[in-house]
Amino acid sequence: MILSNIPPLVGALLINYIPESEKLTRLAGVYLLFTCTVSYIMTMSLVASNIAGMSRKTTVAAGMFLAYSAGNLVAPQLFISTEAPRYETGFRGMIASFVVLILLAFTLMGYLIWENRRRDRVYGKVDPDEP
Repeated sequence: MILSNIPPLVGALLINYIPESEKLTRLAGVYLLFTCTVSYIMTMSLVASNIAGMSRKTTVAAGMFLAYSAGNLVAPQLFISTEAPRYETGFRGMIASFVVLILLAFTLMGYLIWENRRRDRVYGKVDPDEP
């Protein structure tokens, strides 16, 4: 998930900070932005595979859908018409969102590593070759 958020972050940075005369470079940034859905798909698969219990899984999936929907409602409001054609506020919001997503993925990774080590200490390591 961390790696999948880097291309759209780079794309948003290219679009926001490269001069308008560099059209092909900014176009490459637009193409990189289209990869942003990959991390959402990964997050949904994490919910499906890592949360036990139908009620909890449904609750988490519903919460993710609500957050996704709220983001889709709020994000367009950052693209203020008086800032056209650069839309600095909108692109700063995108950059901040991608940075937060990367930080959250690092936090999740750290938590999962810590939890797995804790389980190994409490229950012992699992040998994948044992039946």
